[in-house]
Amino acid sequence: MRRRNRGRWKIAELAVIVGLLASACSREDPLEALIEEACTAAEETRTGKEVNEVLFPRLFEATERASELGMNEESFSRAVEARCGEALREAGELGRAYEEAREAEHSALLDQLRIDVDGCTDKRAMGTVINTSDQAIPDVAVIVLLFDADGIQLTSSVVEVGDLAPGESRSWVAPRSPDSLPEDFEYSVERCEPVAGGDY
Repeated sequence: MRRRNRGRWKIAELAVIVGLLASACSREDPLEALIEEACTAAEETRTGKEVNEVLFPRLFEATERASELGMNEESFSRAVEARCGEALREAGELGRAYEEAREAEHSALLDQLRIDVDGCTDKRAMGTVINTSDQAIPDVAVIVLLFDADGIQLTSSVVEVGDLAPGESRSWVAPRSPDSLPEDFEYSVERCEPVAGGDY
């Protein structure tokens, strides 16, 4: 009877040990989990917009968390590349195509801005900018090139205008950049040439 009880205890102890081992094996390494998370995000990306708005933020967050766990950015990037390099490359191509399309669209909209110069002096240029398109144009800036009587460009200035609604008109003033030319440099501005721009 005593031997049979001892056998039951041995079986119970073995079950506990097996359970502990299984539990330990099921605990995933946190860095491995981050690498897997990054790869899953890359593999699930379907559009360039998702690359910018979903994948990049998730990769950045995973990299930050990996750093907190002792793996630097370069090592983490290499580990993710080794695990799912092809998915990352495909996502990168989607992201580049998306950005190129956005830049082309923005450039086409900027071509529909009308910029008038109302004043042009040695110190500043001023005028109005009108969005002649039927779409809002974000992040509008006006770059002003200042020329002398011989047509030589002396300097330039940039003024941020902001977002323009369809048909909206806004005044702008572009002072000469303080560090563009030495204060004691004498020159005379004959012509101000405005150029539409963005993200300056």
